[in-house]
Amino acid sequence: MAYPELVLDILKAIKEATGKAVTIKHRIGIDGKGILPDNAEKTLFDKYEDMLNFINIIEKAGADRYTVHARIAVLAGLDPKQNREVPPLRYDEVYRLKAEKPYMQIEINGGIKTKEDITEHLKYVDGVMIGREFYDNPMLLAEVNSFYNNGEENISRYQVLEKMIPYLSEIYGNPASSSHAFGWVAEEAVETARGHIADLLHADSK
Repeated sequence: MAYPELVLDILKAIKEATGKAVTIKHRIGIDGKGILPDNAEKTLFDKYEDMLNFINIIEKAGADRYTVHARIAVLAGLDPKQNREVPPLRYDEVYRLKAEKPYMQIEINGGIKTKEDITEHLKYVDGVMIGREFYDNPMLLAEVNSFYNNGEENISRYQVLEKMIPYLSEIYGNPASSSHAFGWVAEEAVETARGHIADLLHADSK
């Protein structure tokens, strides 16, 4: 965020080299004290106007989607985990960005834990990104699927347990150990699971 012109050049180069859709994920701001050079014009970019200036410059590259984490990042003093929890969430700034730039595809990220959270955010932005909450609560995937499945969840917790039992009692090989038969079976199971998750998210499994 401190170097928007550099980000612009990178985005342009990626689009020109690949011809594919290009997305960018960024925070609403950064605190670069202790990391950015001492002679930098500024080290704190924590105002809405700072993010807007960043966007005004990089949008010239024509990115296809902007995923905005609704916290600033503190580059010195907080580790990655703390940066996901300590800086306060400022969803309203992401909503404002979408309102002021309605032609842009804007996806919101940060602290989103429930289907109700998703529903609320979708009133203001085009999409929602969920990361670590899926690790902590995998069943949220089933709830998310109801957005695409006539409002119904496609599997219960009991059904998940039933389907997991064979992997605990029969298919327990290491999928990375391709020289053993158990490893082959486990690897195939992992690829099947990857495909199911991709289908659930309407994404490409590769």
